[in-house]
Amino acid sequence: KGTGHNVFAVSVPVKHEGKIIGVLAGSIWLDKLVDLFIKDVKIAETGYPYVADSKGMMLAHPKKEFIMDLDVSQFDFGKAALAMKVGHYYYEFEGVEKLQAFHEVKECGWFVSLTAPVDELLAGIRAMRYYLFVIGIVGLIVMTALVLFIVGRVVGILNDQVEHLGEISVGNLSRDVSEGVLEKHDEFGSMGRSFQAMVDAQRRRAELAQAIASGDLTQD
Repeated sequence: KGTGHNVFAVSVPVKHEGKIIGVLAGSIWLDKLVDLFIKDVKIAETGYPYVADSKGMMLAHPKKEFIMDLDVSQFDFGKAALAMKVGHYYYEFEGVEKLQAFHEVKECGWFVSLTAPVDELLAGIRAMRYYLFVIGIVGLIVMTALVLFIVGRVVGILNDQVEHLGEISVGNLSRDVSEGVLEKHDEFGSMGRSFQAMVDAQRRRAELAQAIASGDLTQD
């Protein structure tokens, strides 16, 4: 039964003698991305980061009702991010002038964006508008790089798990999940430990089958 939570999944086919006999898959809640990397990040007073996929569908946003519901490709700022991949863009939303900085995560085509009202970025010292503008741009770039780094690590872990699933699907059980992943106290650590348990179980089955094939019927 469904949990009511939005998730993204990774999966690979299980093959035997060239034929697909099953699928190995894992998933993670999109809400967890928000809790880990989005919820506590603030730009100026009301600015925030968000993550969208390569087609503009919202994957992570402070307002969780937007996740898997809001398509930013329908807006000028979303079209700009999808077309430019890396950069910044001025736009108006609900009567408020905003500045958005964005960067594509090349491994998966997602893009990380940070947006904030221009007035907030320049508030307080209008006479130093130019300098505050530069500071605001630099701040957005730094925050974008930080979130991009974090998302990149997430994608790296997921890519590694997909590769591991691929190895398991062709019968390669020699590889263990890395200690770094197993020691994590988060969703990725839980997923890694589940993978390791699956690998250990498959190894035991393989060892049992080999023993029986060699004539040892004492195994149970």
